[in-house]
Amino acid sequence: PIVFASAIQGIAGLDHEAMAEDMQPLFETIIEKVPTPAVDREGPLQLQISALDYNSYVGVIGVGRVTRGTLKPNTQVTVIDREGKTRNGRVLQVMGYMGLERVEVQSVAAGDIVCVTGIEGLNISDTLCDPATVEALPPLTVD
Repeated sequence: PIVFASAIQGIAGLDHEAMAEDMQPLFETIIEKVPTPAVDREGPLQLQISALDYNSYVGVIGVGRVTRGTLKPNTQVTVIDREGKTRNGRVLQVMGYMGLERVEVQSVAAGDIVCVTGIEGLNISDTLCDPATVEALPPLTVD
């Protein structure tokens, strides 16, 4: 489907000559047409790092999506790099997003976009997983 929208004006519509006064048509189309991500909330943890940030207080912050399982602060994980090498680590802090702000949370689940701290030498494409189920996700590629 085609949705016409102006973020500056905050309007959207399915017909450019009949725009709604808000972004509701865009949001409804996303909910109806975009499939939900394939996740497994019950399985062992699997999370892939897709971006990095830095804070002088906590160091490197890994940003990624949990594809399987759940994660809590102070959890022991296995880190798998893009070459398949593994090492142990501990996630110290887990943060989610409230709008554009990061907020510390006590638990995240499959499907959530999260930020984690405490892992030394973290890189984009690294997979964090349950030490009992060490399975890497395919490395990310940049076009």
